[in-house]
Amino acid sequence: MRFSYRLLLIGCVSACAPMLPEPQVALPAHQPQPQPGAPVAAPAPTPQTPPLAAYDQQGFEGWKQGFLARKGGARRAEYARQLEGLTPDPTVVRLDRNQPEFSKPAGAYVQNAVTSVRIAQAKQRIDRVPWSVVQRFGVPSEILVGVWAQESAFGQVQGDYDVIRSLATLAYDGRRRDWAEGQLKDALDIVVDGRRERSGLKGSWAGAMGQTQFMPDNYLRLGVDQDGDGKVDIWGDDADALASAANLLAQAGWKRGQSWGYEVVLPASFDYAEAEGPKHDWAYWAAKGVRLAQGGTPNGAEALEEATILLPQGANGPAFLALPNHYVIRRYNNSV
Repeated sequence: MRFSYRLLLIGCVSACAPMLPEPQVALPAHQPQPQPGAPVAAPAPTPQTPPLAAYDQQGFEGWKQGFLARKGGARRAEYARQLEGLTPDPTVVRLDRNQPEFSKPAGAYVQNAVTSVRIAQAKQRIDRVPWSVVQRFGVPSEILVGVWAQESAFGQVQGDYDVIRSLATLAYDGRRRDWAEGQLKDALDIVVDGRRERSGLKGSWAGAMGQTQFMPDNYLRLGVDQDGDGKVDIWGDDADALASAANLLAQAGWKRGQSWGYEVVLPASFDYAEAEGPKHDWAYWAAKGVRLAQGGTPNGAEALEEATILLPQGANGPAFLALPNHYVIRRYNNSV
């Protein structure tokens, strides 16, 4: 079967995108028109973002001392050296607090990410996935390229925030303190252990790092030194980044030899309430009139797997039979 990069990228994007309903948008209320000659009221002031926490250095220093007491242990002095002179980053707090209540529907992610340019880039990079990685972890190169594309645009968009400063800021702000302090401790260990220079520990505002956008705990637990140079370089080494991504998927339960899913054709009588609902084996879906777009049936053990129907672009878009590996991909992105 000819491999479809468009199908792969739709699968990876729809897996990594949150599957949330599109919010209902209220129409603006009717505004009466002013009478001629009547005074014009001044426009209402634009609502301001609520003020950030009082980021006085004394308060931040107090939090640092508490963090060192809670997490420092035998490394307290080493952690303190890495945190010395650090100030909170208000931009990180603004970005964290201003995340939309609802994410875009998956169809919007697909339309924005599955472009002809992205498909061409995927084709160019497929041979850069080491065959030894595929053999070791059982994750196909096509899947790794799809994740690579979605997470960092093939390493082109990794983020340039100081990861330690970002995580310290999130911990001090307090909304997700326990989580942020745990990630901060792991980030500090990366530096203290000599795994990465402090100046090179860069990532997103939320602390996700490198071409694979690993959080520090995943870097320590799942990072792979594929080229054997003694360093796990998910920032600049494609092989290390791809092997680390493959290791994450393998540890999350990737089923070797199985696809993430198939494009399917739904019957006119299909009950769309079953989409993204209970999972069933292929015999159930076939009895409902569902058929593979390419013809035939799922391969081998896939036909016995519990699967659901996925409609990333709604009822009028393509439909997919999502197998267990699809949900492994969804575990890659913690926002799902």
